[in-house]
Amino acid sequence: MNGTAEIERRLLINKPNFTGYQKAILESKKRFTITEASTKSGKTFSHIFWLFELAHRIMPGQEVWWIAPIYSQAEIAFKRM
Repeated sequence: MNGTAEIERRLLINKPNFTGYQKAILESKKRFTITEASTKSGKTFSHIFWLFELAHRIMPGQEVWWIAPIYSQAEIAFKRM
């Protein structure tokens, strides 16, 4: 033994109650999805949760990205994360 110990940590997060359209997008098996919806319909909230969940399941060397048309839109999501 080299004197180090690995600690297994588990994080339990309760999923919010998503709407039907949010579930359809978040549970899609497609590589890419596009969300077109009105303001205040929960796009940012649901997608932040999806990205957070995905980021905790990726393998070393993989990345997750949040892409928005302009910096200020990306900044909104970044601050909420």
